[in-house]
Amino acid sequence: MIHEKMAIISLCLIFLTGCALQVRQHDTGEAAISFPGTGRSLFSPSGRVEPGESVDSRDGLFSAREIEPYGQGRIGIFSKESGEMLSVINAQEVPNDLKGISWSNDGLAIAVMYHGGDPAGISLYDPVSGERLRTVDVPEDFHYMSFGEANHILYLSSDGSDWMEVNLRNTDFTLFSGVNLPWINYGWDVGRNPWGGRHGGFSSNREKLREDFLLLRENGVRLVRIFVFCDLRSGIVFDESGVPSGFDGFVEKDFSVLLDAAAESGLSLIPVLFDYTIADGVEAEENVRVGEFQTVFTDPVKKKMLLKIFRGFFRKFAGHPSVFAWDIINEPEHITAVPEKDMHEFLADFIRLIRGSVPGTRVTVGLLNRADMNRWEKCGLDIYQFHYFDSFEAALPLDFPAVRLSLDKPVIAGELESTNIPAKLTTLWENGYRGGLFWGLNDGGFRQNAYLFRAWMSVH
Repeated sequence: MIHEKMAIISLCLIFLTGCALQVRQHDTGEAAISFPGTGRSLFSPSGRVEPGESVDSRDGLFSAREIEPYGQGRIGIFSKESGEMLSVINAQEVPNDLKGISWSNDGLAIAVMYHGGDPAGISLYDPVSGERLRTVDVPEDFHYMSFGEANHILYLSSDGSDWMEVNLRNTDFTLFSGVNLPWINYGWDVGRNPWGGRHGGFSSNREKLREDFLLLRENGVRLVRIFVFCDLRSGIVFDESGVPSGFDGFVEKDFSVLLDAAAESGLSLIPVLFDYTIADGVEAEENVRVGEFQTVFTDPVKKKMLLKIFRGFFRKFAGHPSVFAWDIINEPEHITAVPEKDMHEFLADFIRLIRGSVPGTRVTVGLLNRADMNRWEKCGLDIYQFHYFDSFEAALPLDFPAVRLSLDKPVIAGELESTNIPAKLTTLWENGYRGGLFWGLNDGGFRQNAYLFRAWMSVH
């Protein structure tokens, strides 16, 4: 019931412990309070927030106040309409006087302030669950605290006249974080229907694509990883000898619609050219033939023709402003029938082709997990990418410092199971990774949990 009521207005925020503060101090020269914050707040000019005082969220739907026994760090979240207590924040491990409460303007966050105690300073909470999500160390004891118009700005003051602006958004983590779409129709979003039926590519699914992108943008997503040619079941035409001869008639139109939709919604893309299913030994699924083309890796003629076909494609599309990076192939470790030497040469050829078309274009490869990532250093990647699902935790825990990988370029988690979204983002951020992409909107649990991503991103 608590979650149903509060999720209506997306009352959720995840803050992360231990960030460097970007602080600017202002001297108003006035004795009267002239506090710049716009969040709804309780201050403590007399030394503590008096028992019984409450503060409403900006929309007037909820209120927050300390509850009995007072001085024990218990903050209740209440419905203004019914008076029902919806959740409890346990803000202290030891007895302590409450110094301040502040709601963010959009209701996604609530901040609680103490002097000393455990935890000391300012802690941010998810009002839905009452879980502590972030603790911000501050340089002195304050009695005034308020969010700015944006969630990532806090204003602090000891006397209500001199105040400090704290900017919580001090990395580019949000630019490298997002979601895997990953497809509408696997393997034929770009290209003809491989079985001869109605075309189902992006140009025939414009509204669906735009709706998906709009939902992502509204939930704070800025980067989308999306699969394109997959196992070559569509897109490429082969002659009778199995040699690639060209694109089918839908490829450029479908890909152009994808880029246009991204530009309209302000999203950046990581197109994934190929999937490991291109050479995983599976030729049919439920008696339906699918792509299986191991020889494009090992046959020099077939590979040369494939590269020739893509040369024009990259000249046209590689430098598009909506393309953040190109992912050459998803989880190549699954392609055990192709010698690793041939796999690396295939990657190197495509990387040279892309960079030759548009110098400076980023490239990456979606590796299965973080084990043996160093094996791919010689490929010349701009972004290292590993995948993580909950079943990996015992052998390859997510809580692992990026610096210990000893890689020479930024590292992101390119696929993350859409569970415990805020905790996973926090773990990646604390461990020095550049970002994380969740799996997935149309094939995974992100759609129902997207508001959690939005809340976390709003303060980073």
